[in-house]
Amino acid sequence: MKVTVRFTANIRTLTKVDQIVVELDHGAYLRELLHLLVERYGESLASLMFKSGMGPIDTWTSILVDGRVFSLDPVPDIVLNDGSLVVLLAAVSGG
Repeated sequence: MKVTVRFTANIRTLTKVDQIVVELDHGAYLRELLHLLVERYGESLASLMFKSGMGPIDTWTSILVDGRVFSLDPVPDIVLNDGSLVVLLAAVSGG
């Protein structure tokens, strides 16, 4: 199945693209997608998204799945569907 992943803010700076389409097994979980993205983009992505490695997600990070925001500490067992849209919004600092 195909899932579209959109990147925003500093995540887009890392990935160099606004979005990608990822091929996953039918019935894959959000956790599997996140692990795949960290494998693809490395520890730099993990450090933007997670407090430490693939542990609890930073409370300032949001992930939307098909338009719904989920609490991700810990990452819930969200099943993705063919055509799902996942949007990664990492914390942005400034002042």
